[in-house]
Amino acid sequence: MKLSNTFTNAQRLSLLIEDISPLILSPVSSPVPSPDPLLRYFNDLPSYTLTINSTPITVVNDRAEIESIYFPSYGVAESLLRGIKKSESSKPSKDKIYTDAQISSKPLSTVYLLSLQGKVNGQKYLIQNSDDNISVAKKIGKLETLKLGSVPIFYIEEMLIDSYQYLFFDYTDVMREGKKIGFKDEDVKVTEFYKVVEEIIKNDEKEKKDADIERLRIWKGRGRDVGSVKDGERIVVL
Repeated sequence: MKLSNTFTNAQRLSLLIEDISPLILSPVSSPVPSPDPLLRYFNDLPSYTLTINSTPITVVNDRAEIESIYFPSYGVAESLLRGIKKSESSKPSKDKIYTDAQISSKPLSTVYLLSLQGKVNGQKYLIQNSDDNISVAKKIGKLETLKLGSVPIFYIEEMLIDSYQYLFFDYTDVMREGKKIGFKDEDVKVTEFYKVVEEIIKNDEKEKKDADIERLRIWKGRGRDVGSVKDGERIVVL
């Protein structure tokens, strides 16, 4: 299947350990779809955020808007959690605000739908990939920058696993699976998550379905990323 390797919406990830100030998703004008056609494509994929006492850690952007950020990769959330705890290690106990911070999960399909709604209970929901994956995506796509809000996702056009064509948020995952069956670095292509989901929704509304789109699935990953999650499930405390 030929997927677009251009980026449409929004995003540059900038997560600083001592000053968490990511740029935000541009407002999404498309109507919020029903979750039903998305569930099989999202493959019960979890997303991860940082919480304190079950409340997500939010940030305030330069427009004074509150944002709740979710990562499709457990590793990104884990790295961020370790970083903020390390940054506080030398502070007196009374100044440590992340002592009880932990990683919690929410189904990616839920976060996707929330991200389309603008503000929910006074805050915006964002999906963000890692700096490393964004850098690789720019290189593969031969782009100087990504438009704000864009969430890169990788694939190999001719690679089928159990009859499905998988899309990967993590470049290392697509390379690992591709090399197992003879694909090379140059076979990896990149497209944009929101754009792919738009095509999935359009296809679901058609009487005659596109077989290539019907075969799409999002890769769950391995280890801690595998398996469905309950909304708000706590994963780990460091």
